[in-house]
Amino acid sequence: MSDAPRPAVVYLYTTQKQFQEYHRHGSIPAQNECPFSVNPEWEVGAQWMGQAEDGRRRLLSKEETRTWGGGLVRISVAADAAPVRYVPKMFWRMTRETQETYTATKDAGAVPTEWRFGLAAVPMAAWVAVEIEEAGRWAPMPGWDAKGKQGS
Repeated sequence: MSDAPRPAVVYLYTTQKQFQEYHRHGSIPAQNECPFSVNPEWEVGAQWMGQAEDGRRRLLSKEETRTWGGGLVRISVAADAAPVRYVPKMFWRMTRETQETYTATKDAGAVPTEWRFGLAAVPMAAWVAVEIEEAGRWAPMPGWDAKGKQGS
């Protein structure tokens, strides 16, 4: 058991395209592919997988993910929304594709001990903040208030 203090918030890093899906559904689904993270800067696991010219799957860079995803978004939620820590025993339960993604992100610098998973969908009303990446920094998404609801 770690002596590290429990974080107050965790972050879901995603793209504008995926964010629009969360917004349309009104929540982040419980079975979200990308885990939440305690890392306040970026989560390598949010980078998309793509296909190389030789047909092999590869991890896109942050810049490629930004381009293909229409921009980067960070959603902050209370840590209680994602209470489950990653444990190595979870690896054997992953699909082959998920194992490839896990290995690629870990090889690129992801820290699985920073990952957190939710047990239920996280509704927009529970979002603490929604931010977009601008010039390498996180800034409040225009039109969103502190309760995670889009203003008019």
